Amino acid sequence: LIKLKDERASSFAYAADLCLLAHCEENRLHILQKSLQRTLQKCMDWGNYSGLKFSPEKSEYMLVHGTKQEPDDLTLKLNNLRISRVYSAKYLGVTIDSRLEWSKHILDKIKKVKPRRVSIN
Repeated sequence: LIKLKDERASSFAYAADLCLLAHCEENRLHILQKSLQRTLQKCMDWGNYSGLKFSPEKSEYMLVHGTKQEPDDLTLKLNNLRISRVYSAKYLGVTIDSRLEWSKHILDKIKKVKPRRVSIN
């Protein structure tokens, strides 16, 4: 696991899944964008050095916030291709949404269990 050092970003990895976490004050998204882009470039450089490839098509970002109004989109790129913004993401089996609510995760688990419940009856 590469240790990425940036004042706003941290990295977590498990097998082939990499998660970057960063934080900023509500009115400082431009600083967050620069920090994340630097961190993404470090990931790309490390990947190139290690023979690993990051896929922009499989990469996504989410802005977690507690405000009523959605924050503006960021422009984040891998290999000069823009990364898509999502409002919920699944990481290691847990669905996380941009407001840190659990309803999407719970609904996903109910959908997974329902067919099994019918076969038990």
